[in-house]
Amino acid sequence: MADLQFQNNETKAPDTDCDAFHTAAIEAIRKLKPQLIITASHAGHKLTNGEWPTTSQWQDAWVSTLQKLSQPGTRLAVLGAIPTWDNNDARCLAAHLRDVQACSTEKANAVTPFFDAEREAASSAGAQYVDTVPWVCAQKCEPVIADIVGYYNPYHFTKKYAIYLTGALVDALKPAMA
Repeated sequence: MADLQFQNNETKAPDTDCDAFHTAAIEAIRKLKPQLIITASHAGHKLTNGEWPTTSQWQDAWVSTLQKLSQPGTRLAVLGAIPTWDNNDARCLAAHLRDVQACSTEKANAVTPFFDAEREAASSAGAQYVDTVPWVCAQKCEPVIADIVGYYNPYHFTKKYAIYLTGALVDALKPAMA
């Protein structure tokens, strides 16, 4: 998770459990001295003040997290956020059985400036950035690819699509594994 303090979605109070977990997770990961750490996240949480982070805050927070994870002999990789848009999931597809393209969208509607912030943070911290956008979007972002429903819900791939992407992920991470 990006090194920010977030609000608990249920209580609207600072999420101290998240903060404690974040600190403990970084300590535990560093103790393992892994050869490769792969991170991923989504800018979908409000800060303790109830506001959304800015792209600058998001970028700086990711740089901070990556620096805390960095240690000699450990490579870092950041999986960029996956494109999201309204109507990308099974509910839309069920409503448009004869026209799945009704559930597609233009790429500009599925990516945000936070994607660039994550890319810049990875670059600043010496981590490899893996762009996930091509896994879903060409000219348009599609909820069905290779006859596979891509999204379980607006923020998660289906298990079947995740398995389908295994080869693409391995190829994308090869530079970090060399």
